[in-house]
Amino acid sequence: MGWWKKRSMLSQVLCVISVLLLPLLVLATAYSVKVQLVYRSQVMNSIQHTLELHIKTLSDRMQVAATYLNNSRRNDYRIRLLNLKASDDYVVAAALYWQELNREVSSSSAGADGYFFYLPEQDFVNVAVSYSFQDSRSALQNYITEQKEKLWDLAGWRIIEADGKQWLMLVSREDRIYQGAFLEMDGIRQDILGDIQMEHVDVSFGEWLQTEKTGYENRKTPIGKNGLYAEIWVEKKEIRSAIPSAIKFFAWAATIYLIIMPFLIFALSKILIRPVQTVKEAMRKLEDGDVDYRIAVSGENKDATELNQRFNRMADSLVNLKIQVFEKELERMEVEATNLRLQVNPHFILNSLNIIFSLAKSRGQNNLETIKAFTKYLANYLRYALWHTEGKVRLREELACVANYMEIQKVRFPDRFTYLCDVAEEWEEGLIPSLLILNFVENAIKYALDMERKIDIFVVAVQEEGKLRITVCDTGNGMDQETLRILKDGGILENETGKHIGIWNCRRRMALMYDGEAKLHITSRLGEGTQVFIEIPWEEAQG
Repeated sequence: MGWWKKRSMLSQVLCVISVLLLPLLVLATAYSVKVQLVYRSQVMNSIQHTLELHIKTLSDRMQVAATYLNNSRRNDYRIRLLNLKASDDYVVAAALYWQELNREVSSSSAGADGYFFYLPEQDFVNVAVSYSFQDSRSALQNYITEQKEKLWDLAGWRIIEADGKQWLMLVSREDRIYQGAFLEMDGIRQDILGDIQMEHVDVSFGEWLQTEKTGYENRKTPIGKNGLYAEIWVEKKEIRSAIPSAIKFFAWAATIYLIIMPFLIFALSKILIRPVQTVKEAMRKLEDGDVDYRIAVSGENKDATELNQRFNRMADSLVNLKIQVFEKELERMEVEATNLRLQVNPHFILNSLNIIFSLAKSRGQNNLETIKAFTKYLANYLRYALWHTEGKVRLREELACVANYMEIQKVRFPDRFTYLCDVAEEWEEGLIPSLLILNFVENAIKYALDMERKIDIFVVAVQEEGKLRITVCDTGNGMDQETLRILKDGGILENETGKHIGIWNCRRRMALMYDGEAKLHITSRLGEGTQVFIEIPWEEAQG
């Protein structure tokens, strides 16, 4: 059963439902097919029986017509016609025989709807039809006239077209005279369709019958023993529409089961599977770092609601624990930052005091003014550096501190560098981590100054697409590729003077403050200077 335990809950539910319902579906499908086939066969058998009854009636009429023509050889008018030549007596005899045929088709026992005779020697044709088909007499007579040269080829019963109707025609020859009978087929067709009482039904007669018709079923039966057939086509959907409602219900049983199954699976999924998947997805979000994610307390049922509540309480506990760890980490970082300031600031203060002392020893009014300005810049710098050791400050305040620092360095290193700051006034209210720009400007003074040539130091800041982009560049000494690689990898530089953690510390502070949304990129080449590119989310100071 190990394979079963490895399956998901949804796949297990699907397997169970399939095992329970599949046999029912198979039985319902088999029964549905059988019922439809049996009923369709019964309907078609009934239709064929109706067709056969009408064709039997037709065959009886054909037999009556054939018998009459066979017996007509003894008819006095017919015998007289055969013995006369083309004369007035011949015309009278033909008219008398035609009247005899008219009486026959008008009688209640007539098998045919019309009779004809043709005398080849006299080239004479005449047709007698029942009263109902008087309009077709001329068309039938024209047909015989057109076919007189090959009437013998049409001997027996044939299906012909005349006057827009189908006719069943019998041709026979006795004693130098052609005789025949006509049975109109459209009326027979209408009688068949009237008994069947279906809309999409077609009846055809002939020697060559259709063998295929899309969407239809057919039955056929011979018309006598003449090689003729009657064929009936019924549309399949017409047969299906005639199925009683009870049979349709059973016929659709398989479909009903298939429709029910998705709803059953959906219900089970909503009741059992979805609550578990909700908690599973919530746990995944917590693992991905979304510590604020919580589940809606109200669940699909009582147990799901309790499960959601327990998860939320667990998530709150994890967040509180993570906050405690985070606070300890911030405290450690603050200690490291303080240690950094203790390393850097004493040297800077001592150097600054030495400069003031040197200026004081040199008497003169200019030196006095320089000392005053230098002291002012130094006081402003120390006030900012000592009081803004954490959190965020306005860009304007950071740039003011940088300006004070550069003025101090101009006294230390006169004419060794130029400083340019390009920041639009509207961006100066943006917030940045304190001492961020100052750190990289101090590095430029410490490591980029070249005693052989004058260098340039630039600070540029712009706000674009919700980001504050800061660039600190110098044209000084630059750094080798190994040092650059260590800085890019987030490492700490270490040499004979100790560890240099300024850039590492800036990177860590940005990561903590902006949760991975801040970027720091450094490029440099020996003798060509260094470029620092900083990108942080834009925040504007309030008040």
